[in-house]
Amino acid sequence: MSEKLRYYSLSMSIIEIMRLIEDKQIEIDTNIYRNFIWSKKKQSLFIDSIYRNFPVPTIFLYEDEKSYGKYKVIDGIQRLRTIHAFFNNELKINLKGTLQYSTFFDLPNKERDRLLNSVISVTVVEDIWNDDKVVEEIFYRLNMGGTNLTSQEFRNRMYSGIMIDTINNLNNTQLWRGFYNKPINPRYKDSEEILKFFALVYNENIKRTPLNEQMDKFIQENRNNLILADRLADIFNTVLKIVYKEFGLDIFKNKTGIDQQIYMLLFIPLGILVSKGQDEFSFDKIRNILLNDNITKMPVYKLISIGLDVLEGDKND
Repeated sequence: MSEKLRYYSLSMSIIEIMRLIEDKQIEIDTNIYRNFIWSKKKQSLFIDSIYRNFPVPTIFLYEDEKSYGKYKVIDGIQRLRTIHAFFNNELKINLKGTLQYSTFFDLPNKERDRLLNSVISVTVVEDIWNDDKVVEEIFYRLNMGGTNLTSQEFRNRMYSGIMIDTINNLNNTQLWRGFYNKPINPRYKDSEEILKFFALVYNENIKRTPLNEQMDKFIQENRNNLILADRLADIFNTVLKIVYKEFGLDIFKNKTGIDQQIYMLLFIPLGILVSKGQDEFSFDKIRNILLNDNITKMPVYKLISIGLDVLEGDKND
């Protein structure tokens, strides 16, 4: 591509940013952004930095020519949500200093005005190629050196679409929450388990490639494949019901969510077999294997292979 990226930088006052958020010209609540995870202390430090005119990172926005005057957030969603919360009186500063233990409305008018007229740097990338991959590449490059984003947070942002929406919707279902046995993870660790199921069930040959690479490849190639998303969601829900009927919830409970060995030995193979049309299973042998401590020492693909052999064989016993 010979064209150079076009962008411009400017300083925006907090009151201008608030107006853009309130008017929905900057969208901060869509599903493509990761959950709000900043602590109260980190939020407080950011507001205090604005008040004291300390340097803060630039916010990157993307101007879509199809929706003139509206912006997507490439990088800076945590900062924008913190601004919105504080100036809507939803955040109390949790550190010592001029602003200590104050909400915005607690402050004298002079201090409010000082904050509202504070400025931060904003870079706006123009839409010149009509290509979301440009936005994804910018996001990746801005975040690649850090350690704040999980793999699934990257996927949610870089490969947003029908498949990610389907996975996140499944993550909220009651039966899956029962199996996972923990609150919804703000870093999408539980959603990542569903993506893992999708990628492994879709890849019927079970290639011995690193699992993360397999998941990345799957979501890149199928991000807006509605037919496949619906099919895999149906398979996932079917497997949930089968496992619940045969084993209940207790077999999957541990301190870290869902037990990975059992997930790979039972859940994934069932998904593969259901996808091929099998609907009758005898679980006697698999129950004995699940009681064997040696499975904790087996690699992922070995567990899946054993599960497939046992479940397929049981059908004909």
